[in-house]
Amino acid sequence: MEGTKDTEIARGAYQSHHTWARKQSYPHGHIHGYRMLLWAKHTSTIEECFLQPESLECVRRINKMAECN
Repeated sequence: MEGTKDTEIARGAYQSHHTWARKQSYPHGHIHGYRMLLWAKHTSTIEECFLQPESLECVRRINKMAECN
């Protein structure tokens, strides 16, 4: 997020064995791991709120990081 890289990636992914309907909990397959690695790389940190990216806490934290950048 320092602005030293001019790249953008858009990627859609789905793992049929790792869905809310199947597990009745947040999916934690390879896609989850990939997302966590990307966020760690882009934010230079790993935070608990990243486990639930749809949460208001996570949205606010990412926005705060962007503002400070």
